[in-house]
Amino acid sequence: MGRAYDMLLATTEDVTLELNRARQKDEMQQLEKKWNMTLAKPGRILVREGNLTKVSRKSNIRYTFVLFNDMLMYGSDTGTSAQLHRMLDLSHMQIAALPDRRNAFQILAEKSFVVVASDAEERDAWFREIQAQLDRLGSDPEAQRLAAVWKQDSAATKCHLCTNTFNVVRRR
Repeated sequence: MGRAYDMLLATTEDVTLELNRARQKDEMQQLEKKWNMTLAKPGRILVREGNLTKVSRKSNIRYTFVLFNDMLMYGSDTGTSAQLHRMLDLSHMQIAALPDRRNAFQILAEKSFVVVASDAEERDAWFREIQAQLDRLGSDPEAQRLAAVWKQDSAATKCHLCTNTFNVVRRR
């Protein structure tokens, strides 16, 4: 009886694994069609997809973000198609919490920026899942070249180096 149960359990695990692989393959094909690019590669797994607002220099822009186990990409989504804006290699990336900004966190990479989620639960889920992939990859923060995060023009009233106030002559 115990042997039959073990065989049934092993078969169930195999079927579940194959169903998950088929689901991943289908999701990857749908993403490739939507983004009009090749995304599948050996070992790449889709972790999460959703919308976040990227805080840009002049305005806030809502993008679709796609997290894989090795990269994060984002771009404009029209519903039926998506236009890539940037791909970030997770092995050269860090994230940082922003306790003073509601529902936001920083993405630090060759292009660094702040993203804002629609609520704290979504922010925490994105942060947790990105951090899990970064931890899995075991990147070396000291060897990374991270860009500074831009402040929005409206938030910068004076130079952060010399503290002179911006005006018509002294520009941002």
